[in-house]
Amino acid sequence: MALLSLQPAEQATLHSLPPTLDLEALRPHLVNLSNGQFSDDGALVTSAEDVDAIFAEHLPRYMDQHQGPLRLLFWAHGGLVSEARGIIGAARMLPHWLEHGIYPLFFIWETGLLDALCSLLPRSGARELQEQQQARARNLVEDLWAAGVERAVRPLGQKVWAQMKVGADQAVAVDGGAAYVAQRLAEFTARNPGAVQVHAAGHSAGAIFHSRFLPLYLQHGSGTGVSSLNLLAAALSIADFNRLLRPLVGTPQGIEHLHLFGLHRQLEEEDSVLWLYPRSLLCLISAALEPERGIGLLGLERSVAADADLAGFLGAPAADATWSKTEVGAPGRRCLASAHGTFDEDPATLNSVVYRVASG
Repeated sequence: MALLSLQPAEQATLHSLPPTLDLEALRPHLVNLSNGQFSDDGALVTSAEDVDAIFAEHLPRYMDQHQGPLRLLFWAHGGLVSEARGIIGAARMLPHWLEHGIYPLFFIWETGLLDALCSLLPRSGARELQEQQQARARNLVEDLWAAGVERAVRPLGQKVWAQMKVGADQAVAVDGGAAYVAQRLAEFTARNPGAVQVHAAGHSAGAIFHSRFLPLYLQHGSGTGVSSLNLLAAALSIADFNRLLRPLVGTPQGIEHLHLFGLHRQLEEEDSVLWLYPRSLLCLISAALEPERGIGLLGLERSVAADADLAGFLGAPAADATWSKTEVGAPGRRCLASAHGTFDEDPATLNSVVYRVASG
């Protein structure tokens, strides 16, 4: 299988798109949501008619032009991604999924988390902290700084994080955009029995999105389950995973295989959030953004290691976990991401996902 080579994204700001980006070429692969509904403004508008066209026109045309089963991959980006960056990320990854015989559909769901964190994180001492991080100097001062950031972020940060989850819930409500997609997907797979494989991948908070979207799709009972679910640095709590996704893993017409990719503990502690918090975003979420301080997250190696039941489950045939950096190993088990935000740019990780999907 050819290695995946990613080119740097064209220059753009957090909230603007490069002028040369062809949005119409992306339309058959994008579903843009805002507050759970189809986005009717912004950089790219999505309507119910656009979704209908995907399942009635674009996918049948793709199937006519390609042999074998349709490998359909639903991608959900993380919470630190604006609408513009989500669209740019989709444009960057699209050719590579197609090159490997995978038809991707990207959910662009506007969380606003990055803007909120930028406003909540304290700025005082940021330059000094950056110098500490660059030197990788773990000391009491840094630990105290981290604790101070967590205290400062917690009151409003928990509200922002909860609102992001509300956005995922709104997307699968009766009138939600993702609910409409789930219904059309179920109708499409029912019309094409045995000809479609459904796969999903999510980065960071994208795991939260899929914990809502996939169960809803499966409830339709179309006869086609989810062949693989690939979660990268999953920001989903273990409690929510156990409640929403785990009962579906390895079951008939459920989620056939679950694959987790995350950072080794040391890399989590060497990461930072905007150079202002001296640990990874998942560490900040666990310590300050979830209602229960220190709650276990599916993407944190330390959380998984502390849960013997979950660790055993991830050693079963239907589920596994790969902790970066893993340079060698079985196909589909390589991951060289060095920080929370790099999983969706790491060729080794994305090649592993390609292998998982192509093997489905």
